[in-house]
Amino acid sequence: LPFRAWGAPILVILSLTALIFLLAFWMDQLTVSEGDLAWSIDDLLHQLTHQNVDQARNTLGGLGEVMAAVLGLALTVSSIIVQLAATRFTPYITALFFRAQTNLIILGFFVVSAVFVVWMNFSIGQHVPRWGVFIAMVLMTMSLLLLFPYFNYVFDFLDPEKIVSRISRDGLDACTSMGGKADSMEIRRRQERAVEAVEHLANISLNAMQQKDKNIAFSAVDALCSFAILYGQNKASMGMTWPKIQPWNRQSPDFVSLSSDAIS
Repeated sequence: LPFRAWGAPILVILSLTALIFLLAFWMDQLTVSEGDLAWSIDDLLHQLTHQNVDQARNTLGGLGEVMAAVLGLALTVSSIIVQLAATRFTPYITALFFRAQTNLIILGFFVVSAVFVVWMNFSIGQHVPRWGVFIAMVLMTMSLLLLFPYFNYVFDFLDPEKIVSRISRDGLDACTSMGGKADSMEIRRRQERAVEAVEHLANISLNAMQQKDKNIAFSAVDALCSFAILYGQNKASMGMTWPKIQPWNRQSPDFVSLSSDAIS
């Protein structure tokens, strides 16, 4: 996703939160009475970075619960949405989603943040890890700020047009020239990726027709057409062993009824 999808929501929410926080601090300054101690920016910064044992334990105890809730919310929402999309289109969507680098980075960040807060809470004794508490606050803030952009990314990832495009692109990448250096296992892996891409595109088009979703069906059929054209252009550079039907593919419904002479 572009910067508008990730950076803009984070900056807007962070700016609004900082504005409210500074407004509350300024109102405290205006309404302080004679008997109360006046606060300053230096006092605020000192309070954030110099906490006693009880304050640190209370802070990290609450942060641990919030981080667990954030991680659970992200996993629950993404799992439900992905499962619904996989049921509607093809189960291959689940593998695509959990293989996506962006998804792994965001979920990994949530997990690392939650584990860091738990271990930091466990490590508090007579000594207060001041910077550890401050870093835990920063991690929790970033996790909360990432929720809305992450959900936006999940919905964008599961857009039918982009799903079809990803499957087609993955299959075509497997059909690129290997330069004569690939062994039999590499050829088999590429053949499996190409065959799976075609089968998944066919399943998407069939499921879309059953659900009377013309737009998705047309997109899948167009992707199959483009795949066939581009594959024909690259087929000559794939080597002599590429077009041969391998034994693992003989059990496919497309070839299981053919004789050995027809296969060869």
